[in-house]
Amino acid sequence: MNCITRAQNNEVKIIISHHDFKSTPDEEEMFVTYETMSELGADIGKLAVMPENEKHLLSMLNAMNRAYHKLNIDVIGISMGELGKMTRITAGLFGSKFTYGFLGKEAAPGQIHVKEIKEQLA
Repeated sequence: MNCITRAQNNEVKIIISHHDFKSTPDEEEMFVTYETMSELGADIGKLAVMPENEKHLLSMLNAMNRAYHKLNIDVIGISMGELGKMTRITAGLFGSKFTYGFLGKEAAPGQIHVKEIKEQLA
């Protein structure tokens, strides 16, 4: 029995996460990544990518939104770094289940303090 099956048998939710700290794959490749996460048994698929331009932000949001509507899993999508900060606030509008912030020290490029996220979402 693999670890995913064991977790599911014990009613533990599975998050499968993929980070690309160097680039943003094209939209179709990101959707296929979500699709693979679903096929592997994820309850939640998380994808975090590094954008180089605004088009990359839109590609990530579009891939996540497509996965949200077409796959039977919850999704999370984040573009990292300074350019990607806005996706940490707006991704919920495109289907992202939740976002990540920090309390003490930033743990990932572009991560926002929880207090600021709360203010932005209020």
